[in-house]
Amino acid sequence: MIPKVIHYVWVGGGDKPRDIQSCINSWKRKLPDFKFMEWNEHNFPIMKFPFAKRAFEEKQWAFVSDVIRIAVMYEYGGIYLDCDVKIIKDLSPFLNESVFIGFEDDSHPSTAVFGAEPKHQLFKDIMNFYDSVDLGTRVDFQRFVNTTIFSELLISNFNCQPNGKEQMLETGIHIYPSSFFCYPSSHSIAVHVFLGSWLKESGTMFSRFKEWWRLSLSSQLQCGIYSAFMILVYRLILKKDDHRR
Repeated sequence: MIPKVIHYVWVGGGDKPRDIQSCINSWKRKLPDFKFMEWNEHNFPIMKFPFAKRAFEEKQWAFVSDVIRIAVMYEYGGIYLDCDVKIIKDLSPFLNESVFIGFEDDSHPSTAVFGAEPKHQLFKDIMNFYDSVDLGTRVDFQRFVNTTIFSELLISNFNCQPNGKEQMLETGIHIYPSSFFCYPSSHSIAVHVFLGSWLKESGTMFSRFKEWWRLSLSSQLQCGIYSAFMILVYRLILKKDDHRR
């Protein structure tokens, strides 16, 4: 059973922006019975993990966070949340899983929301991967995007099918469609807002509008309306592009 604790990571110092704090506040409203544990450079032994140490020295905070979340989940279990995730509905029903995670797209899992029992083999395998990285004179951190690492190990070690569909893998790994923990839908449990992410789109008016709307989501009904509206918008964009050809 997954422990009833939420883990999140905030490294590099600095105050949390208002939008990040808004996301964290949504956790505490929707998950009042959970324990919350913030991990940072002061309470996690970064220097014991070579990849995290190198990333920390080069101020690659996202990659420091990648190692911390995996090490913590392997050691303690619980549910990990990125700081730019809005919780829409209680996560308690997922505590009976061994591991749960959702797709971000058809090929990659979302590493913004996932839960696990302590000592699960998936997270041991990921830690072994980080330990195997050659930390030579120069490290191209963009080669080690965590969604790619997750995806490759799930496919090679646990027979995951990269098709975006719900599936139960070996050792009790339950993978859900992207509509559960990433993108807004009528059955969203969580929504990844992608605030300040390197995945974020250019700062157009439309992308800022999408970001604002995602931050305001608080129910599955609102998520369903958002999803339907965005599908309509993208269909109109595609139709407009077709007319231009």
